[in-house]
Amino acid sequence: MTRKSRISLALIASVTAFAGRSAFAGDQSASPQLSLSPTYAVDETPSRAPLMSALNSAGLAEPLESARIDVYGWIEGSYNYNFMNPAKEKNAGHAFDFEANHATINQLALNVQRDVDLTSHQFDFGGRIELLYGSDAVWTHSNNLFGGYNSARGVPDVLGGPDFQFDTPDLYIDIAVPLGNGIRVRLGRFEFWKPLDPNSSVFFSHSFAYVNALPFTNTGVTAAYAFTNELSVDAGISRGDNQSTSDDNGAIDFIGKMTWRPSDKIALTLYGSVGPEEPKNNSDYLFRINPTLSVTVSDQLTLFADAIFADEAGSRTAGIRDNFYGSSANAALKLDDHFSVAGRIEFFRDETGALVDAAGNTTLYEATVGLGVTPFPADRVGSNLKFRPELRYDYASRDYFNDFKRHDELIAAVDAIFNF
Repeated sequence: MTRKSRISLALIASVTAFAGRSAFAGDQSASPQLSLSPTYAVDETPSRAPLMSALNSAGLAEPLESARIDVYGWIEGSYNYNFMNPAKEKNAGHAFDFEANHATINQLALNVQRDVDLTSHQFDFGGRIELLYGSDAVWTHSNNLFGGYNSARGVPDVLGGPDFQFDTPDLYIDIAVPLGNGIRVRLGRFEFWKPLDPNSSVFFSHSFAYVNALPFTNTGVTAAYAFTNELSVDAGISRGDNQSTSDDNGAIDFIGKMTWRPSDKIALTLYGSVGPEEPKNNSDYLFRINPTLSVTVSDQLTLFADAIFADEAGSRTAGIRDNFYGSSANAALKLDDHFSVAGRIEFFRDETGALVDAAGNTTLYEATVGLGVTPFPADRVGSNLKFRPELRYDYASRDYFNDFKRHDELIAAVDAIFNF
């Protein structure tokens, strides 16, 4: 084992864990759903995470809470082992667990956040600043912001540069506009499709669609409106997938999502986008839809389904990007306060080879089983600790893994997260 891996493992063992701000069966929406209810009840005192508790010792927590400002963060570390021992030590099609047989500190994140109040019927201002450092930031960079972006659309330069980098995945302001039930206007860089927060999933690894078919961040402006507590929309424009202070084609795209919650146990969200996404190409439009369904069967069992369909009109001539599609099904079962178990199955097809395999006509499959382990659920500090061991089997319709020499691979991984 390399010296860097030994150091990373020591850091993981000594400081890393998980509190479970929100653990779902799948890769969930990055933004909290709009609600017509107040953020806090009048007599409610929000429970304090370790960082806010520490700030309370300095007399800062109550003023921050009175201003509805939350300061929080997490640290995540992981190790994964590929039983096939790929020659270049790369887990093909993966992102945050891309380095095979490798220990790392994935994320050290600090957030300052103020949610706007849409129930006051007054103008209100808020936003979020997220400071992220670690190996995951190599993937999350947007174009020309803190480097790490090469000439291909939305593809980070993962083969060059330092192993640990800095990024700001969320850097936006929110404005509550007192019209109707209240409109939340968001301006800046934000996670619109899927979250980077590891607490948002019961799994450590992510689906092929999450990694390859969707952007990590968008930079633009959106407006969100809750017609009722059951139905809300959020739509706007952005500079494109993973574009920021620079844009690889100078065009904007439309992004939107609609969420319907017929009950407190069912949530259906339909994401969509349309716009030119190829470098130096403003005429070939990528059309993409991403429906997700979450069903809370009981206090113990949650089911989640996710699908992606996309087609890029006109790109067949260029042969750069044509169409791709896939779906996944997830289930999470809470056994007790200490343990939960989860499973995920997925297929993802890249027709022309723009996303995963330049040869095209490649279908990827994966099956993942994992555990959630909370060693000290009743302890005020220890309850912030959780481990997520998992076993994942990947299969491809053609030789894709191990530098295009194998159809399959088997990976064991574990991560640990500490929310503070």
